[in-house]
Amino acid sequence: MTVRRSARWWVAGVLVLLTLVWSVAPAGAHSSPIKESTPRHESVVTQVDDVSITFTGAVRPDFATFSLRSADGRTHPMAEPRFSGADTKVQLTPSPQLGEGLYRVGYQVVFDDGHSTAGVVQFEISADGVARAGTWPSGDDGPVRPEPERLDVSGVIWWIVGGAVLVSVAFVVIMLWVRAASGRRPGSGDPDADGSVPPPTPG
Repeated sequence: MTVRRSARWWVAGVLVLLTLVWSVAPAGAHSSPIKESTPRHESVVTQVDDVSITFTGAVRPDFATFSLRSADGRTHPMAEPRFSGADTKVQLTPSPQLGEGLYRVGYQVVFDDGHSTAGVVQFEISADGVARAGTWPSGDDGPVRPEPERLDVSGVIWWIVGGAVLVSVAFVVIMLWVRAASGRRPGSGDPDADGSVPPPTPG
């Protein structure tokens, strides 16, 4: 196999590898959007004054939606969300205080890199700490529904642009290496180490 043909395989392999890595990286960055929450998901507590959620990255407050609902279908008001920790943590305060029952806090957030995600934190309030509420009604995935018109895709666009630049640079570097390697092949007329030009190969 010649140097040129071998280099072509290297080019193809590197381009495929870069494409795979670049396409997987944004999706895997937020496989678990929540680092921790209080109360914990699917926990039973005796009282809830505030609900706090710590995300794995900074979110954009202007593109964050939260709501609180109980298993009986009622929506409960909350005070304005309070962000802290460089916008990685949000604190939600129900008003008035919640009574016993099964609740879900739903969130729809956009991270600083443009990645959007939605989910819920479910918990039960029981005065004696014993679970009695059962399960959340089947077929009800609420309370937050995706809002595509509010999503910011700027982060995705930068991933595409960055990937294209990286692939282009890799291609140029490899092609320069191919040209240099091809020029050093025996019989190309290049001088030997001692400066003399080798005789041409007989036809």
